[in-house]
Amino acid sequence: MSDVRLALRSLIRQPGFSLIAILTLGLGIGATTAIFTVVDAVILQPLPYPYSDRVVVLQTNNPSYPNPISLSVLNYPDLRDQTTSFNRVGVMRNLTMNLTGTDEPVRIPAKMLSADVFDTLQVAPLKRPDLRCRR
Repeated sequence: MSDVRLALRSLIRQPGFSLIAILTLGLGIGATTAIFTVVDAVILQPLPYPYSDRVVVLQTNNPSYPNPISLSVLNYPDLRDQTTSFNRVGVMRNLTMNLTGTDEPVRIPAKMLSADVFDTLQVAPLKRPDLRCRR
């Protein structure tokens, strides 16, 4: 208890140092909480569909291109029909679409999917008849 009293007297004697110490602790605790919240939501929580631990994304490397790229769409039927390692195979491609049906058209990132992707993930696509996307 005497250590606590000594610490409080020291903090009262030096209010500038006390303020800086309290602000530093507050910022540190706040930043740590924010980072953990993001890590928890993005990495630690399971994906929102059944058997998410069994989903695999296949990509290929090209020595002349630094980033991994998707498999060719032409390889999809062969992979789907001849694979023995996977229960199901679906294909998706990144693209950008125009979202209309709102005040102003908005350019949004989108994915083009084969129907097998929904069966593989055991989810149904979201249907919004009031929104229309165009390339």
